[in-house]
Amino acid sequence: MCEEAAIDLINVDECGVDLLSNGDHAEASIYKLTVDEIVTVIHSGGNIITQEYPGNFSAIAKQFSVHDSTVKNIWSNYCENKTLDPKKKKGGNPSKLHDGDLELIETLTRIRPTISLNKLKDDVELYDPKPDGVSISAISRALKQRMPSGLQYSRKKVNKVAIERFTPVNMVYTQMFINYLHSKDPLKLKFFDEAGLKLPHHGTRYYGHAPVGERCIELARYHQTPNITLNLLAGLEGVVYANTVKGAASTVHLLQFFGEAAQAGNVITQRPALEYGDIVVMDNCPTHHYDGEEVLTEFLNEIGIELVYTPTYSPDFNPAEFVFGKIRTEMRYALWELTNRNLVLSVYEAIDKVTEQDTIGFFRATSYI
Repeated sequence: MCEEAAIDLINVDECGVDLLSNGDHAEASIYKLTVDEIVTVIHSGGNIITQEYPGNFSAIAKQFSVHDSTVKNIWSNYCENKTLDPKKKKGGNPSKLHDGDLELIETLTRIRPTISLNKLKDDVELYDPKPDGVSISAISRALKQRMPSGLQYSRKKVNKVAIERFTPVNMVYTQMFINYLHSKDPLKLKFFDEAGLKLPHHGTRYYGHAPVGERCIELARYHQTPNITLNLLAGLEGVVYANTVKGAASTVHLLQFFGEAAQAGNVITQRPALEYGDIVVMDNCPTHHYDGEEVLTEFLNEIGIELVYTPTYSPDFNPAEFVFGKIRTEMRYALWELTNRNLVLSVYEAIDKVTEQDTIGFFRATSYI
């Protein structure tokens, strides 16, 4: 076998013998068998204590088509460490971050996910001063690869959650809200919400294609249209009723909406949009409370419908938020041309694209089913 083939079979440096760089399991097996046979041949006439071998390493090397130094290193490693495994290479630039540093980094990141790498660096050096300091890149690598929990941290968009939702009173109400609605038939739950819509925001696409190295530029409308508000009531079967009003919604608009919904039919189920025994759930927008709350509660009670409010600052409990997300996506992409021509018509076209399977998925995402 030629010299190149021998090098391919086994790699040797001053530290000992290393496995093949490509890590192929078949070649690793050949390596182990070869080492076993070499050690067997040498051990039959050599002394493991003194490392002496009366024979000729060159003859063994020629027999197995490896270098002389390979045979010598295998024998020395076996005598010293009582193992056939190659010596582990030692890194030339060991990390300056110790276990305590890594634990501090993960703890600080857990407490405040937006903490900067510079702040982590300062805190680590304050806790455990380093003669030469610690680099930002070392902190970054540690977050990705060396956290005590075994988790790999990456930089991503922050999902802001209002701290006000974690007051003791609201936490108690949240648990009561969850327990109560989970005891009800999901088919009886109707979720109400409003969303403001206008151009160019809801008719603008934010990503496009352009040659590498060039900006993606497209002429688009700049002046804003008057705002319209979409009022929407969603159930497990889909959107059961919706309307739009010009400008911001008020308490009067809220009462008008439910007056209309109580008289409307659901085109999907061929049943009334609101039925006896339903539970209407909405957020804590100011227009939903005060005098409007009293009037609406009395009106709904008269037709056998209960009104329940979500916990404070908890949009994740309202599947209608997901419905709005689907509507905005349809308006921005599939209905883009219509959106820019007729915003209101585009809204209703987008509502028609919200299917029963969509709302089932939204109810599942909010854990009502």
